Amino acid sequence: MPNPRVDRPDQWRRNGFYGDGRTVAEQMALGASRFPRHEMIFVTEQGSQASTLGEIHARGVGIAGALYELGIRPGDVIAVQLPTCLESAVAYQAACALGLVVLPIVPIYGPAEVGFILRQARARAFVIPGEWHGVNYVERLQQSGPTPHLTQLIVLDGHAPEGGMTWTDLESRSSPAFPRPRLSDEDLHMVVYTSGSTAEPKGVKHPHRTLLHEARAWSRFAAGLEQEFFFQPNPVGHMAGILATFLRPFVHGQRTVALEVWDAKTAVELMRRYGTRTSSGVSLVLDAILETVGSDRPVPLDRFVIGGGDLPVSLIRAAIDAGCLALRSYGSTEHPTVTGMSPDDPDDRKVATDGRPMPGVEVRIVDDDGADMPAGGEGEIWTIGPEQFLGYVDEELDRDAFSADGWFKTGDLGRVDDAGFLTVTGRKKDIIIRGGENISTVEVERTLLTHPAIREVAVTGTPDSRYGQRVVAFVVLRDGAELDLEGVRRHFAEAGLSRQKTPEALQVVVQMPRTALGKVDKQGLRELLTTGTGTTWT
Repeated sequence: MPNPRVDRPDQWRRNGFYGDGRTVAEQMALGASRFPRHEMIFVTEQGSQASTLGEIHARGVGIAGALYELGIRPGDVIAVQLPTCLESAVAYQAACALGLVVLPIVPIYGPAEVGFILRQARARAFVIPGEWHGVNYVERLQQSGPTPHLTQLIVLDGHAPEGGMTWTDLESRSSPAFPRPRLSDEDLHMVVYTSGSTAEPKGVKHPHRTLLHEARAWSRFAAGLEQEFFFQPNPVGHMAGILATFLRPFVHGQRTVALEVWDAKTAVELMRRYGTRTSSGVSLVLDAILETVGSDRPVPLDRFVIGGGDLPVSLIRAAIDAGCLALRSYGSTEHPTVTGMSPDDPDDRKVATDGRPMPGVEVRIVDDDGADMPAGGEGEIWTIGPEQFLGYVDEELDRDAFSADGWFKTGDLGRVDDAGFLTVTGRKKDIIIRGGENISTVEVERTLLTHPAIREVAVTGTPDSRYGQRVVAFVVLRDGAELDLEGVRRHFAEAGLSRQKTPEALQVVVQMPRTALGKVDKQGLRELLTTGTGTTWT
């Protein structure tokens, strides 16, 4: 009996979406040979790190040999929790050359999240900073609980603990002499963890072919500008940062200037210095760029690809008025780019919709029974396409994630017009998107319920012009108990969760409003926010 999840990739291959079956390792080597002098510049708090694609690839191949000497083998998982820096790009090249499965972890993840990810993904090697932004990452790892599969810890700076080594020690062992892996473009290449509607992060599995196709598809947005300087503001633990920093330069010859820590003033200065033509990010980034430029127009960008949650129409218009074509897109870690605008799309669609499906991608809008809605009707967005992920590390999650015939159930709501343009209208899954970060309300609620003062809790998001949404906690306290926002902050820090998941507003209520079925009425709670009574903001 045909299996749609298996047969679809064969169809996409026949239609040419997977090219010649090249692996990421082969593409990295090809890109380094075609564009050896194309620059990559990383601007960190310690200064600028400048290199070229040829140099980065060569360093990575050498480190691959060092990792092989240490017993790391093709197919092993290497976790990398580095900020956006030169070493993160070199580590990626090393992983590709040795045929490792890459596990990027955003630096803001705390010990609870890191421990869970390392254990579930069975990571063999782990690359971390010594200290970054006041956090000691060695101590954080020690607080993460047992990591039974981890055999090699590499610390970027400072001192390595017993059994580990520094990045300098690792690079001193560099050697290009190691057996090259025999890989297929169908082999697993990367696992990226994303927070969603479940309490724990979900491991998203991508083979070589999906991410390479996704990188190639960038031409829809950057047609004619693929080899110009791209401004990279996204963390390299996020799909947007992964693609822009690690893959697209070696596919298109993209020149890149990347910023380690977001700062709008620095960003605009870098754009002007290097003559950047394109960039991408969430609404927070674009809004801050426009605010920084102010009346000193035009914006030093030709195009900005924007996604990651609620996108105000006013922001898109303001960017266009300032001389920067803002191109909306829609996607997720599971399906990186589902739809997107192209520069020649109609102006009214550019402002108000999220674009048309990418090459090879199909979109369905379905009702609660999985039946297709007519054009213009609102329902859940289902997608399928050549850059769609394989499934989750926890295969139990696949049962709810896919339809029987292979469509990915995004959990988002939207509608498609007669011309095929998608407009995302909301989220069926109960998550909060703050500054491009997915935050599970379930995880936040569970953490709050471990506080001794709290009897009942509900967490929701509230619109915010800067971050898209902010995290709001409604709590019913136990008799005689008291709690303020500072107490909530301390509790989350002790629980080991990242600061972004900590509630930014606290509303104490006598009882929760409920629906007829007895569920907490979160819409009713959101309406309470309009009064502002009892809410404490940061």
